Amino acid sequence: MFFEQELRARTGYFCHGAVGIPTDEYGSLCAALKSVHADFVGLAGEALPEIKHSVFKRIPYPARRGLALRIRDTLVAHGAFIAGFYAPVTAFVLERVRVNLLGEAEELPEDYQALYDAAVRELKAEHQGPGQSGVIGALLELAVVGIANLLASLECGFTVIYDPREKKEDAKVRATVADFIALTGNMGVSADLRDDLQKYLRGIRSDRLSEEEPGLQMADLAAGEVSAFFSTHGEFLTHEASRKLVTPTSVEKVNTCIEVDGIYMKTGVLHRMPPALVARFEPPDRSERTVLPYFRKLLASGMLTCYSSLGQPRDLMPFKGLIWDQCE
Repeated sequence: MFFEQELRARTGYFCHGAVGIPTDEYGSLCAALKSVHADFVGLAGEALPEIKHSVFKRIPYPARRGLALRIRDTLVAHGAFIAGFYAPVTAFVLERVRVNLLGEAEELPEDYQALYDAAVRELKAEHQGPGQSGVIGALLELAVVGIANLLASLECGFTVIYDPREKKEDAKVRATVADFIALTGNMGVSADLRDDLQKYLRGIRSDRLSEEEPGLQMADLAAGEVSAFFSTHGEFLTHEASRKLVTPTSVEKVNTCIEVDGIYMKTGVLHRMPPALVARFEPPDRSERTVLPYFRKLLASGMLTCYSSLGQPRDLMPFKGLIWDQCE
């Protein structure tokens, strides 16, 4: 009932964490993490079968930092990367509100309650299926396609492995994401966007529990630290958040474009990331709430993905000092 409850309460968030590990390195990485797991158990004070972020975050910061550095160094040594995708429930709904306003208004009104309620009804009607497969699949599409584009640019095949929940729900999620990947090959135009992602997708699996897959434990850790980072530094969601719709004809200071059949088309708008926000990615975190800054050089494409507080999907690019908000 999480989705329906949070739609009403306007609290909570969705967060995906991903860890990419070269197949040839996976066995060695799992072996290297055994000693980390043993020390994690010692610090947690209980015999846990896996590294769980819900326990990791309760370990005193100095010891937690030590574990984080060992995990980071292990991931670096085995050629891994991490990625994070953070979506507050309210922002997830407001994205739909903004899309619904296209052609009717130039900005999100100050009082958008009725529009918000209508978007909630739409989303609930669309996200049907076993369990919460509708909303899980819709959110997972963003994460998988983002990573697929990265790996395809390296001509690297990949398999998606995610933590199972329920068999019928998992089957629907796998089909939803696979179908979405396949759709990227049906553009029918010459564009900067990749249309060959399906060529690199080897499969989507949810047949192994996280306690059996250290890779899933690392993804859980990544998701937990990404959510801790944004809950600690909410200014990344509010900075330059705008009620103004970003459309092909709206006027912004710096636009981004792609080429489609020889024509440049607007994809979004760039903002400068203030030095104070760039510094949030530098360790240590003074609040001692997150160790994500120690993993910053492992971020896929040097980015974190989130939503602005007003429903704009955005990429944070700390190494370039930029924030990118996409068109509606």
